[in-house]
Amino acid sequence: MLFSFKWLNDFVPFSHSPEELATLLTLAGHEVEGISYIGEKLEGIIVGRIDDIVPHPNADKLVITSVFDGSKHHQIVTGATNISKGDLVPLSLPGSVLANGVKIKETKLRGIDSFGMLCSEEELGVSVAASGIWILPAETPLGCDFIEYAYLKDAILDVSILPNRGDIGSVYGLAREISALLNLRLKTVPTNYLVSGKISSHTVLVESPSLCPLYLGRFIKNFSDTPSPLWMKRRLELMGIRSVSLAVDIKLCITRAWAALPCL
Repeated sequence: MLFSFKWLNDFVPFSHSPEELATLLTLAGHEVEGISYIGEKLEGIIVGRIDDIVPHPNADKLVITSVFDGSKHHQIVTGATNISKGDLVPLSLPGSVLANGVKIKETKLRGIDSFGMLCSEEELGVSVAASGIWILPAETPLGCDFIEYAYLKDAILDVSILPNRGDIGSVYGLAREISALLNLRLKTVPTNYLVSGKISSHTVLVESPSLCPLYLGRFIKNFSDTPSPLWMKRRLELMGIRSVSLAVDIKLCITRAWAALPCL
């Protein structure tokens, strides 16, 4: 079963490296079959907003963009065809490093200075191929550390779940085990939601009470099934789960984080 190192660390404030954590778990009887490292070489990727796009005077297939990082504008030449004014994009300025280890430098493209690069999902190690620049959701914070925000750098532990240890078959379950092994405080699960107390017109008929003596449900209204936030998509992807929609992804995240915990 795959576990995100950073997600585990969200619940337990341990200072161990992925290798040290794997050794700890193995000695406690939880076999770690492997560790996969995501975005090891990435450095310095931030979020920028494209404020202007003008044609390149010396190249038909290039454009000159003005990208704002929250404090200043940067002139960047690109051949991307899927960008528009106002788009939020991953921005790599001189000194930053892409997933393949390439360090970004100032350069000239057909006589025009370019001070950085607009990044695709492929260049950030998120996909094996991309048709253009990664256009980010409108709610993405301008100028933020995109590596941290989008979970582009992580270690994924592949842990074998023994038949008698179904209690660690979730992120919170394994985090609880780590907290016990290291004698560290386990963060509580947030349960801040409002229950109106109103009776819903939706009812459930149990046709075989002997087989199902108790059926519980909750009716949720005013819910809009919009695209899932980027952090939710990335956490699911790192666990090997494909994002579907907000409603489905919420269920998947809850199941992956807290399933198999009868005490909750």
